Amino acid sequence: MRDWENRRANRLRRQQQDAEARLLRQRDEHARLALSMPDTSQPRIAELDTSNQQLLADIERIKAELNDLPRAALLTQGIIQPERLFNQMQPDEAIVTFFVGHRHTYGMRVNSDRTMEAWRTDLTLEQATQWVDDIIASVAVPPGSKIRPYPVTKAHSLYVGLFGQDMQRVQGVETMTIVADNVLARLPFSALVTGDISRHTENDTETKSELNQLRQTRWLIDTVAVAHASSLKSLVLLRELATDVTPSEKYYIGFSTPDQASDLQFDMLAYGAAPPASGMSSDGLLDSDQLRCAEEARWIRNLGPLPHAPEEIDEVRKRLNLPASSSLTGTSFRRQTLMNRDMAGYRILHFASHAVLPQPQHTCIREPALQISPDPEPADARSGMLTMSEIEHMTLNADLVVLSACDSGGAGSVESQEALSGLARAFFYANARGLVVSAWAVNDQSTKHLILQMMTIIGKENKSPAKALRDAQLHMINNNGDNKDLLPNYIHPYYWAPFIATGNVTQVISMTNIALDTPDT
Repeated sequence: MRDWENRRANRLRRQQQDAEARLLRQRDEHARLALSMPDTSQPRIAELDTSNQQLLADIERIKAELNDLPRAALLTQGIIQPERLFNQMQPDEAIVTFFVGHRHTYGMRVNSDRTMEAWRTDLTLEQATQWVDDIIASVAVPPGSKIRPYPVTKAHSLYVGLFGQDMQRVQGVETMTIVADNVLARLPFSALVTGDISRHTENDTETKSELNQLRQTRWLIDTVAVAHASSLKSLVLLRELATDVTPSEKYYIGFSTPDQASDLQFDMLAYGAAPPASGMSSDGLLDSDQLRCAEEARWIRNLGPLPHAPEEIDEVRKRLNLPASSSLTGTSFRRQTLMNRDMAGYRILHFASHAVLPQPQHTCIREPALQISPDPEPADARSGMLTMSEIEHMTLNADLVVLSACDSGGAGSVESQEALSGLARAFFYANARGLVVSAWAVNDQSTKHLILQMMTIIGKENKSPAKALRDAQLHMINNNGDNKDLLPNYIHPYYWAPFIATGNVTQVISMTNIALDTPDT
């Protein structure tokens, strides 16, 4: 049934994309004719009106058909019956939803004992957008750039604007699952400030004074572990689909940063298998077909190395007492390796690589992708990327996928969020049930320590991914500066807040009854 469902869902999504593209073109034509030749173009305008109505009906029909496919339904919004929600909640969990309107914000907390509380605050969409933008601007900076002071006062104001003054709304449970869209979808809720900020000043730079103030700050994760979900419907469906799943036999496999391409590989990535000289025209310029992947190839070369990524993968494997074959780095991280391996055989998949967002000038790679090692003789730049569509076609049985990826699509931008969101949806569709993913460009070195700590807690302390991520973040907050690995500036949310746990991340991923990986499996 899985193959049949995949084929049907892919066909329906192609039909939806074609219908939406045609609708966009016809709306443009309609507007142009109505403005330039309203009298002489009435028959064509009427024809476009009829066609547009039919396209809208077709799009809604396709969405309904997709909604009937269990895994495809994860990609859509919808209404869920309260009974189904209550049945899938953990005893120590609360689910909080928000709607931010132009005049007020509405919140609702659902508890596992079937009680609920709703509230309204005076937070407006305009103010929420400004505060979220300011928070993101302080943390979503490219690695190597100067980190801005964290806007503690605004992070506290936003917390009060969402939850009000009643601290009980974030207390009494161990995990709080946040369901939020629109502007709040970009917000790292773990970095909201709940405590007293009366002595905090906003004018400090990243100095000893600011770091000391951050150490006295009380964050939301000091009170509760935070999980995220794109919708109540997707959350319930993911948990329902996991109910009758047989756990994979093997526990963990990690893939880390690909080797830098050689000069010869770079030429082949850029121009394809044919040598550049063969594409020269009489005026000494390359023919257009020889340039089809040149932009992507330059991009791949400029992504830069992630020197701590292989260490991250290998140290996780060692902490979990797993064999060397459980970590694949460098040239082992190729498309053929992924295709030949039984990816459904692992409970946890871990990718430490660049996540990339295609740019308008790109012609080869038109969707979000993960960087992988190119083939020894690559045909073009696509050899160095694992695309969202390819991920969707994988067959997984993963309780958790960790994307400790450096987002190269534009730190913190809406486009960047969409890229990472697209990759996340692709893994969900391929049958991953939970994800830990970065919300902005991450620091390679601090990420290694954070993810290593989180994975150790998941495997050795039998905690859920949401709780393990929280414990790892608190470890970084409370122990920075105590040793050479945790630097003093790691107290800044830029270092510990980029990762969110989303999907079905409130259940333990046990290491019991696992089979060890071997080099030929």
